[in-house]
Amino acid sequence: MKIRNGPKKFRLFVSSEADLELKQTLEKFKNITLHEALETELMNRVDSKFFFSSLLLPEVLNRLNTDYRLLEVAKSTISPYKTEYLDTPDLKMYLDHHNQRKHRFKIRYRSYLNTNTTFFEIKERVNTGRTLKKRILVSDMKQDHKKTDFLKSNAPFAAKDLIPSLVVDYDRISLIAADKKERLTIDINVEASNIHSSKKFHNLCILELKQTRLDRSSKVFRIMKDLTIRRNRISKYCLGVTHCYPEIKQNSFKKKNAQIEKIMKTKGLDVFAV
Repeated sequence: MKIRNGPKKFRLFVSSEADLELKQTLEKFKNITLHEALETELMNRVDSKFFFSSLLLPEVLNRLNTDYRLLEVAKSTISPYKTEYLDTPDLKMYLDHHNQRKHRFKIRYRSYLNTNTTFFEIKERVNTGRTLKKRILVSDMKQDHKKTDFLKSNAPFAAKDLIPSLVVDYDRISLIAADKKERLTIDINVEASNIHSSKKFHNLCILELKQTRLDRSSKVFRIMKDLTIRRNRISKYCLGVTHCYPEIKQNSFKKKNAQIEKIMKTKGLDVFAV
């Protein structure tokens, strides 16, 4: 798997009124430090996901700024991420998701480019619908005994049976509820790639609400209802696989991908990461 190495600094180019609105909207939030945010990691949680056009992003943020604090890392409130997923050669973890298996896994390296840190992560979705995430800090993406043992203890896959399958780059806005009972992330500038192809998902925003248990009284649910944005499960890994492995089985995702293609054709925010 070819990976583009090195830190990526986020820069917002104000090339339209919409870009300026986004920048000004983020400045309205009270910030929270990474150390404070770690108190609300929610490694055992319920996830609620929504996706929508970047045209709606300033409106969504404006409705959140009194109840949430904005994570600031390395003097930036939009952080670049790089995730390298591992899967079996026949993409079993992708197919488990496609075939709607309730108990499934994702295994990945996640790099936080603003802080130059990388974690080896195992994300498990269990039959109850909860998401369990376990991870260890690593110095590189090479296989070693530490990662092999961690994998053996937490997932039904052997390190020798996994290969790099997909890289997903994106920029993330992270918000923590003022009462620290929930957190949400908004991903923009999503791009998926493998050794054969790449796909940029222009104008797409993916919002994920993380809670200890599902609570529809959350302000996020009220905002999404007001804006007629429905709760809709979406996986950046599965989204990327369907575009970078066009021969793979993907019937279950066709309707969702059609919705995303429609969003991508709208004129959205000109936001770039360099």
